[in-house]
Amino acid sequence: MNPFIQVFSDIPQLVGIADCIALKQTPVGLSGPGNSLCPLISYVTASLLSRKLLIITHSRTSALSIYQNLISLYGDDAVYIPIRELMLYDIDAYSGNDKQSRLNALYRIASNNFKAAVACTEALTVGTVSKEVFLKSLIRLEKNSQYDMETLSNKLLRLGYIRKALVEEKGHFSIRGGIVDIFSTNYDNPVRLEFIGDEIDSIRFFDADTQRSVKDTKDIVVIPYSEFLLSEDQENMLKAKITDTWDLQQLSNNDHFKIMDRYYALTDNCQMTCSYFDIDVLTVIHNDVRCHTVADTVYKEYANSCISLLQKKKTYSDACHMQKDIYSLYSYLKPELVLIYEKSNYSIPLYRDFDIKFEEASSYRGDMEQFLNDIAEYRAANMRIFISSDRKKHTDYLKGFFEDNGYIVHIINSHEDCSILPKRIYIIEDGYNESFVSKEAKIACISVSRIFRKNAKGKTKQIKDTDFFAQIQPNDYVVHDHHGIGIYLGVEKIEIEGIIKDYIKIAYRNNDMLYVPVSKMDLVQKYVGTSDRTPRITGLGGHDWEKQKSKVRKAVQDIARELIELYSKRNSVKGHAFHEDTPWQVSFENEFSYEETEDQIKCVDEIKSDMESTKVMDRLLCGDVGYGKTEVALRAVFKAVMDGKQVAFLAPTTMLALQHYNNFKERMKNYPINIDLMCRLRDKKVQQKTVEDLKNGKVDVVVGTHRILEKDIFYKDLGLLVVDEEQRFGVAQKEKIKMLKPTVDVLSLTATPIPRTMHMALSGIRDVSTIYDPPEKRFPVQTYVMEYDPEFIKEAILREKDRKGQIFYLYNRVMDMENKFYHLKTLLKDEVRICMAHGQMPEKQFENTIIKFINYEYDVLLCTTIIEAGIDISNANTLIIEDADKLGLAQLYQIKGRVGRSDKVAYAYITYKRGKELTEEATKRLETIKEYTEFGSGIKIAMKDLEIRGGGDLLGASQSGHMQGVGYDMYVRILSEEIANLKGEKVQGATAQTNVDLDISAYIDKSYINDDLSRLKMYKRIALVASLSEKSDIIDEMIDRYGEPPLHVVNIIDVAYAKNLASKLGVAEITQIKKGIIITYEQHESAHFRNLTDVLDKGHHKYMVKMTDTLKIRVDTNEKGENMLTFLTKILEKALAAK
Repeated sequence: MNPFIQVFSDIPQLVGIADCIALKQTPVGLSGPGNSLCPLISYVTASLLSRKLLIITHSRTSALSIYQNLISLYGDDAVYIPIRELMLYDIDAYSGNDKQSRLNALYRIASNNFKAAVACTEALTVGTVSKEVFLKSLIRLEKNSQYDMETLSNKLLRLGYIRKALVEEKGHFSIRGGIVDIFSTNYDNPVRLEFIGDEIDSIRFFDADTQRSVKDTKDIVVIPYSEFLLSEDQENMLKAKITDTWDLQQLSNNDHFKIMDRYYALTDNCQMTCSYFDIDVLTVIHNDVRCHTVADTVYKEYANSCISLLQKKKTYSDACHMQKDIYSLYSYLKPELVLIYEKSNYSIPLYRDFDIKFEEASSYRGDMEQFLNDIAEYRAANMRIFISSDRKKHTDYLKGFFEDNGYIVHIINSHEDCSILPKRIYIIEDGYNESFVSKEAKIACISVSRIFRKNAKGKTKQIKDTDFFAQIQPNDYVVHDHHGIGIYLGVEKIEIEGIIKDYIKIAYRNNDMLYVPVSKMDLVQKYVGTSDRTPRITGLGGHDWEKQKSKVRKAVQDIARELIELYSKRNSVKGHAFHEDTPWQVSFENEFSYEETEDQIKCVDEIKSDMESTKVMDRLLCGDVGYGKTEVALRAVFKAVMDGKQVAFLAPTTMLALQHYNNFKERMKNYPINIDLMCRLRDKKVQQKTVEDLKNGKVDVVVGTHRILEKDIFYKDLGLLVVDEEQRFGVAQKEKIKMLKPTVDVLSLTATPIPRTMHMALSGIRDVSTIYDPPEKRFPVQTYVMEYDPEFIKEAILREKDRKGQIFYLYNRVMDMENKFYHLKTLLKDEVRICMAHGQMPEKQFENTIIKFINYEYDVLLCTTIIEAGIDISNANTLIIEDADKLGLAQLYQIKGRVGRSDKVAYAYITYKRGKELTEEATKRLETIKEYTEFGSGIKIAMKDLEIRGGGDLLGASQSGHMQGVGYDMYVRILSEEIANLKGEKVQGATAQTNVDLDISAYIDKSYINDDLSRLKMYKRIALVASLSEKSDIIDEMIDRYGEPPLHVVNIIDVAYAKNLASKLGVAEITQIKKGIIITYEQHESAHFRNLTDVLDKGHHKYMVKMTDTLKIRVDTNEKGENMLTFLTKILEKALAAK
């Protein structure tokens, strides 16, 4: 018996509740324990009654909090049902972060595969596909069973799946020959089915990142990827009813999932979500009054939206039943199985109510003496004492701690059957993560988070590498190392004298064509330049390309020299080695009111390690918006001050500087640290005093804008410079920052690093720390990309106002902003308070407006992109962007980060004008924002932004034309070569690539890998094969993903392997002749030449050496085709082994 059930089943009130429910004397109510105990008391009551459990609460945040505790009690048998946002207006795309979790939850509940569930009222009262239709739609697939592949494909499409060339995301499937990949939401990994005819020969799960199989299975169940399932008859019925042209088009294109919230209730498939539960489940309503209030608000909003849609003829009155009211939910629940938790003014009449007192346990935060005193008090009161531990290291530490202080402890797990006795101390591993005390019930439970400092939560997300530059599509511009800029036309199979090979086809000036063997595809890169100009196509056969590269090389030499001097100076000069953490540092960090993530702790450790060394720190801290970069920086700032050093904190805007200043003052108020502010908010007299105080060492920390970089600022002993929002500073300002003092440690913070920053981090010039995982209780911003619709905008604003929140309305045209202001006033009448702010306003007026908005004197802030940095208002959780197609991608992403900075769900509506024809670049930007809506997308956004808008600002405007001339990759390569030359290092890639030309068919045909991009990616992978194990590995992968490779595909792998062997031996070229091969070295003094001739001598092979401008070995042999390849590989392997 679970220890909590054993202890709580002795509490008379809980026994009374269970008896009442058993006798159908219900509903019953309970008050007194507090919100944190709802999951535990519900769990005990359900266990006493041997019932499944459903907890209904008022909000998403409350539901998730309860769910976390249900996991500690039920493990994997606990289920959370997310809200499904109703899509009543025309939406191009939305983030749908909760869609997969919700579908999986519906599947588990419909299949009776759960013991406890939690949901808020909105999640249960929304319409969905009926439980019966959902279960009938499941696709069950077993090994050795028969299933027609075309039928399977059609059914997947009807279930909402999208066919892709490569399956990487849930809801996608692909078909390649006899192999079908499906990513169903009820599995952590996608599944791969291999067919022989119509028979399923094998089923295995595979890793979506590597595409490699990881585990075999005998059967799978594929669940729907949509809550809107239609039969053909129902689809035809809707086509006959719907009159809106756009809606009809979506239905005809099998893209009806976007419009079904307006029409699905017309079908007989639609039911309330709560109908998935059997009526004998124990239902606990957590705070019924709040549940009633929220549900009533949601229902009224839905009703108002339906009225608007009916006026536009975008729906029918019979279809306006997708959202039900609270009474519909209550009528479904079985009244004899309802417990009202935390009773107030009941909306449901009670048969009987109970009351029990619990108190919140103390928070010790490392005060072990007080902790021991309370334990002694609990034991004296004959109480049963539980310590809830979430980690083995905490369990081990506490066990040793108690034993050192003369106590015996018992370590148990939360599902262990043992006797719980008074006065004893039990450490429960993976126990209930809440703390409470009840003298009445003789129980004390303390979680480790109350004993120690706050613990890091969550695992670091592993962000897979995204090779954006490999995404070459036909008609894209490409750069060939030797021939310059052309247009990629695709891959063509060419047969010459019976030998078939694949070639990359590139068009050049005057319609000249270049065919590049795929074995040399490493010479071709996607072109990325500046997007406002089309690159100039190179002509084949001339010297234009070499002249262009020489011109660029000359231009970058000065920049390369400056970079080398700057960073070598920082590496050679010894900086200040800070001491280890002081007791005050530990105390300061313990005062942080949130729980650090593992990544935050890792980044703090990396920064402290830099600071404690004599090497001058130059570290980039990259983390998505709202991920806690400032707290990490604060700890570095505090550490510097504790060592007697001054700190300068640089912010890009006045408002951001002010917010940081206030944050610093609040966080450090318990310590004798003098913090000052320098920006335009301070008059000249105050600023002059700050300048003097900095010079005299009276100021420990100065927070400011670029004012702190001016020539009149002198620091007595500056030890650390922190640069916030680094991507917002120009090149000139950055040089000022770098030259401020060569021995000063520099920490830069950024959410969307600019390409230059990323490249320097990747190339090792700078150190980089990354925060990947979001803080607890933070939700991804629910993002919608849509055409502008005034009625929808009005609804979104009023919805946010109703939940006591505020709205950013971004309108980036200052000249027309006053008209927009009055337009919004007319649209919203007197229901909301609107203010306006932009960068051309007088400073005082702007600042007063922002302060009033922060103080909640206004509901809507109509503004320009000035909010991109410097506005951090946790109560603003709706963002509306008008004409989003005119904004940059990184800019859009940064602005989106202005909302969602609290534990409320935030919404971003990214709109463009109805009927407007978007440019290709604008379309790509909006598509990317749709794609990267999850947490941790900042780096991906910056990479994609470089591809879309080009790299014009990579090293400043003066370099833009040079990058335009050769493309990003070639530009960076030339820069890297010049840096290496100045360092006296060997230039990477200076040696010519080995070319292997054998009379052997080697290609990947479309019948094996149909998708062009997938074939190119596989060619790139094959080109890297440099060992027998890698060769074996890639063949295994091909068999796994595409089936047994034909001989001509295996030949490509063997040729790549031979090519890489030859490259290690310094060979420039291997060419097959009529009766042998010629092996060419470009350098006469090749160190490996003798190794190869020794192998030929030992094998008694006939060969001849010829020296001209190159060194050539002609090896005589009668081998042909694959035998020639085997012969070549063996002599190369032996020569390398003798190396």
